Amino acid sequence: MRQRVTELPAGYRQYLTIDLQKDKKTALKVNLWGAAIGVVLLVIGWLVVTPASLFDMQGGLGAYVLRFAVIMAGLLAYVVLHELTHAAVMKHYGSEKVRFGFTGMYAYAGSEADYFGKKPYAVIALAPLAVWTLILTPVCFLVPQDWFWVVWLIEITHLSGCIGDIYVTLRLRCEPEDIYVMDTGVKMTVFGKK
Repeated sequence: MRQRVTELPAGYRQYLTIDLQKDKKTALKVNLWGAAIGVVLLVIGWLVVTPASLFDMQGGLGAYVLRFAVIMAGLLAYVVLHELTHAAVMKHYGSEKVRFGFTGMYAYAGSEADYFGKKPYAVIALAPLAVWTLILTPVCFLVPQDWFWVVWLIEITHLSGCIGDIYVTLRLRCEPEDIYVMDTGVKMTVFGKK
C-alpha cells in the first residue's frame, strides 16, 4: 500500500478540471471515439466468427435465451467490476473511502478525500483496461463458437467504455510529473505548483 495523500503540499493550486459530465463538447468527442472503437471491434468480430452464430437455434430455445440472458447479466456485471477495479487500485494507493455512483451517463468510483500523483493516477485510470482486456480476450477464443459473440459483445462494451479513462490519461500525460489529481468520479481536478 502507498502513502495516502489527503492534503496538498504547500504552494499547490488547482489549474485544470476535466469533467465529462459537464463538458458536453469533450464528452461528445470521447463518446464518438468510443462508438468508433465499437464499430471497428464489431467488424473484427464479424471477421472472426459470423454474428449468425449468436442466433443459432441448434441447441434449442433454452440455449438461445440463455446466451442473451448472459449478455445482459455480463454487461451489468462488467460495469460493476470495472468500477470495483478502479476502487481496488485507489485502495492500493491508500484511499480509505471510495464512493460509487451512477450519473445516468456514467458509472463511477471516486474519492473526495484523496490526491493521487500523476503515475498512480494513470494506473488507477487504466487498471480496468489492462485487467479486463487480459481476462476477456482469451475467453472469447476459449468458449464454443456460438458463445463467441456473447463474450465479444462484453469485450466491445469494455474496450469502447474505457475511452474516457484513456482520454483522461492522455490528457494528463504532458502535465508535470509532480501534479496531484483528485478524482471524485466523473470530475478530475488537477493541482500543480504555483
